[in-house]
Amino acid sequence: METTIRSRVNNDLKDQFETVLQDCGLTVSVALRLFAENVVRNEGLPFEISRKPLVRLCESMCQTE
Repeated sequence: METTIRSRVNNDLKDQFETVLQDCGLTVSVALRLFAENVVRNEGLPFEISRKPLVRLCESMCQTE
């Protein structure tokens, strides 16, 4: 059985996303399925998520004061 996943993004992001995927020979649907399969297989995201370095620097400076 298949299901549908919906997401809201702004038009510019969607257009740029589709352009990159088309250059790779992929559709949005295929790319999202590959992403989901990778998350499940690796039990995590296929990229690092971190806060901006400036935020960490400010926090570090505040702790030393």
